[in-house]
Amino acid sequence: MNLKFDCQHAYPAGFILELSFQTERRCTVLLGPSGSGKSTVLAMIAGTLLPKAGRITIDDQVVFDSQQGIRIAPQHRGVGCVFQQPHLFPHMTVLENLRFGKRWRTPQGTAIDFDRMVEMLEIQDILERRPANLSGGEKQRVAMGRALASGPRLLLMDEPVAHVDLELRMKVVGYLQELLDEWEVPVIYVTHSPQEASSFAGEILKIRDGRLDANHAS
Repeated sequence: MNLKFDCQHAYPAGFILELSFQTERRCTVLLGPSGSGKSTVLAMIAGTLLPKAGRITIDDQVVFDSQQGIRIAPQHRGVGCVFQQPHLFPHMTVLENLRFGKRWRTPQGTAIDFDRMVEMLEIQDILERRPANLSGGEKQRVAMGRALASGPRLLLMDEPVAHVDLELRMKVVGYLQELLDEWEVPVIYVTHSPQEASSFAGEILKIRDGRLDANHAS
């Protein structure tokens, strides 16, 4: 996966994001304090936020270009997303939530073995439960599974374990690393925790106030 990001955006409150980077790593971590623009970057890549100007390419596909008027819809970008809150459908069972992810498969995506994924996430015993009857860690594992079920060519993760305790946080991160190793799905992972960032083998881009930190890469 080759991601090129070069975008500018301004919010009414005065926050300005001007960011440019390129990565071919399987794992790229965006590290920075809250409000630095990390989630804004993910929203632009996913297509849920329209940059004021710029260009984004995933592999050889231009998914956004302000000058050429290109804006590929989110569902056609082949991107999976996992957020701080799992956003599971409360009226659906775990299995139904996972199957819903399959609807977003795109031709350029990754072939994911559904049964193997369920086994690796250790959620085979909760498939008939609804989200209200799940623990925080179980909800996040299901959210990861739903995103992977779409067969993404790129997985975006926005502080997916921010609301669980440290022990559970590292356990969920461990599940993620196993899944990424199994199917080699590239990931852009957002966190404000240096400890969490260092647990991934990949490139770390440090972001502050909408820009790359002077010592941005490690």
